[in-house]
Amino acid sequence: MNTFRPSLRFSRFRNLCMVIVAVMVFGFYFIYDYIYGEMESWNPKLMAIVFLVTGIFLVLLVGLFFTHMKNTMYYRLTANALEFSCWGRSVFYPYSDFVKAWYRFSGPFDTLPIVFQLRSKRTLELNQYIAGLPDLTLGLLERIEDHAELEKGLKDRAAAFAKREKDRKQKIGKK
Repeated sequence: MNTFRPSLRFSRFRNLCMVIVAVMVFGFYFIYDYIYGEMESWNPKLMAIVFLVTGIFLVLLVGLFFTHMKNTMYYRLTANALEFSCWGRSVFYPYSDFVKAWYRFSGPFDTLPIVFQLRSKRTLELNQYIAGLPDLTLGLLERIEDHAELEKGLKDRAAAFAKREKDRKQKIGKK
């Protein structure tokens, strides 16, 4: 039973969100300072400290949110179903519920964006920030190919992507 957890790419996204929050808080401080900076009833040093503490608090809150999410999120290919767990809650998608799969290209930064349609007409797309996403996708395709309608060449595309990822990792390991 393989377990797939968030990758380094997820951590980079977390760090980017923390930077964005910090920039927004300090941007609001400069707007505040520009509008209310010359009012004598407001202590400018005190307000700078309030914004600084607020910024630090929000950055830490965002960091804790993403860290907890990363620690609790995983996909697992079990004998009968795809298990997705996040925040301690697991959802099982039986392989027999998968009826269709196709490739959805939406941009150059997508990593193997394959959409799976379930019997309930609901669509499912695997999280792009999961380590081993090509292997997870290929494993899922292999488990549903006998009963689900797969887009022509989809499994070959996933296999090629998985091979390219393994070759890239081996190349990085040799350096």
